[in-house]
This record gives sequence, structure tokens and C-alpha cells, in this order.
Amino acid sequence: GVAISRRWHAALLQINENSNEMVFGAQLPYVLDPAPFARLGIHFVLYDPARGPANESLPGWVHRETSGYFQVYENPFWKGDVTAWYNTELVATPEDAGNTLRLHGGDYHDVGLVESPDAALSCTGTCAPSYSTSTSGRSGERNADVQLAHPAVVTFDEQYDEGWTVTIDGRDATVVPVDGMWAGVVAPAGAHHIELRYAPSWVTPSLVLMLLGWLCVGTLFFWSRLEPLVRRRHTVDTL
Repeated sequence: GVAISRRWHAALLQINENSNEMVFGAQLPYVLDPAPFARLGIHFVLYDPARGPANESLPGWVHRETSGYFQVYENPFWKGDVTAWYNTELVATPEDAGNTLRLHGGDYHDVGLVESPDAALSCTGTCAPSYSTSTSGRSGERNADVQLAHPAVVTFDEQYDEGWTVTIDGRDATVVPVDGMWAGVVAPAGAHHIELRYAPSWVTPSLVLMLLGWLCVGTLFFWSRLEPLVRRRHTVDTL
């Protein structure tokens, strides 16, 4: 829609060179390759048979069920919403990440794209990404327990934004953008508990202003009740 963010635009560039402000469904190619869509965090699709034969539009996807008119297909390449990248490569902008994955995605199957030099990692040996699934107790919260064979950039399928904060085993860390789209964090090798929280900078000031507003409303309400009593008492005292 018209509120598309730069990060969302970078994600669309992974599958469509000419992404625009139209809704996501209107920008999809006719054939949906499951591999790049798994990298975009797509686990299931709800398919409209009016689009055409499913075996043409969804090659490699697995039909799971039919829900009324629509059909549900699962992405066999999706392995979890948390990815640990042991090899990463530095890119200059989110758009560079999106274009690189669209044009050369096969060369970056095992490589995450990062925009921070501190997140650029190199791994030797067995360095294929590892995957896990996060848990969440409420909106704006993701928790993951990971076992890392090497230092890694652990990426959550949550759109990167400056409002995210992250801890590793209870210690504060820095959120970094990955693939131009996702929120990630650099973590050392070993077992770790990672918590991602969303609290944008405008929340606290907004709450303060809201409380001040209610205080003003309350003050005006009580004064409107108290003022007639004060005037009446003043009149009696004058008499």
C-alpha cells in the first residue's frame, strides 16, 4: 500500500525488479519459486484457483488442504522463522541486498547480507545456516533458543526497525538489519537464549502525554464540580 517502508521495498526487490506501492499480491510473479519465498519468511500460501493451474504457479509447493474455495500450499524450503547465518557479506544499502538476492540468489544460499561491518562474518568448514522456530508470549516479542556451531548473525523474521531491542542471555546487544529486511543480532558460538522486543522511541512520550491529558481532563472535571460550591460559599459569607 501507500505506507510501504524502505525495508519492505527491499524485500520486494528480492522477487520483483519493479516493485511499487501496489499491494503485495498484485506484485507477485506468475510462478512462485519456493526458495526465495522461504527466505522472505513465507511458510504457507492461500491459493486462488482462478489464478491458473497450481502446478504452474506453485512448482515444488506442497498442497496441504482446501479451505472452501481456496487451496493451502506449504513451502518445503521453509525451515523456521529464525536463521543463524555463519557467513555474511556486507552491502551498502537495503536495496543492494534485495537486488543481489534477486539477481544472484543461488550464490547466496548460505550467505546473509548485512549493512554493518561488525556483522560481516566469515566461516570455514561446515557453515550452512541453521534454523529454529521462535516463541512469543505477546505481540512485539520473539524468543529463541539457539545452538550455534560458530559465531553467527541470528536473524528473526521480523522487519528491522530502530524500535527493536535485543538481549543475548540477558545481556543487551545491538540489532542489525539482515537481507535488507529482517532484524538480527551477532551472537558468539554456543547455546544462547535470545529475546527480541519492540518498543519504539515514541511510546514513552506518548504515554506521558496521554497521562498529562487525562490529568488535565480530571482537573477540569473536578473544578467544574467545585466551582459552584466555592461561589455559593462566597455568597453566603458576603451576606
